[in-house]
Amino acid sequence: MSIHVLDTSTIRNIHSGQVITDVEAIVKELLENSLDAHATSIDVVSIYNGLESIQVKDNGDGIAESDRPFIAKRHHTSKLSTFEDLAHVWTYGFRGEAIHSMLNLSNKLTLTTKTKKDTVGKLYDINKNGDLIK
Repeated sequence: MSIHVLDTSTIRNIHSGQVITDVEAIVKELLENSLDAHATSIDVVSIYNGLESIQVKDNGDGIAESDRPFIAKRHHTSKLSTFEDLAHVWTYGFRGEAIHSMLNLSNKLTLTTKTKKDTVGKLYDINKNGDLIK
C-alpha cells in the first residue's frame, strides 16, 4: 500500500498525537520503521548520545519513489485508510507520523533510501513542514 493522507474523520478518531519528546523515542521509532520494512540487519549510530546525530542504517525494503514526497507529512501513512483499519494493523507504527513528529526535535532531518530495484540510493533533506527540500 502506498503512502496517502488520511481522511478527516479518521484523523479525528485516531488523533495521532504521536509525541516524540526525547532521543530514546526517536531511536525506538526508527527501529520500528526498520522492522516494518522487513530489515534483518540494523545499525544504529548515536553521536553525543543522540544530541548531535542519530543514524539508522538497515537492509529493509526502502521507500518507493512515488511515496517519498509524503514520508514526513502529517496525517500521511501507508498503514491504514480508515479508522476501522486500526483493528487490523500488523506493523509497529505509522511511519510518516513518526518522521513528522521528529521534525519538532531536530534541526536537520536527512533521509537516504533505496529499494531493491533502485540502482543507487537517494538522499533527501526534509524541512520542518515535512517537505523534501533537496
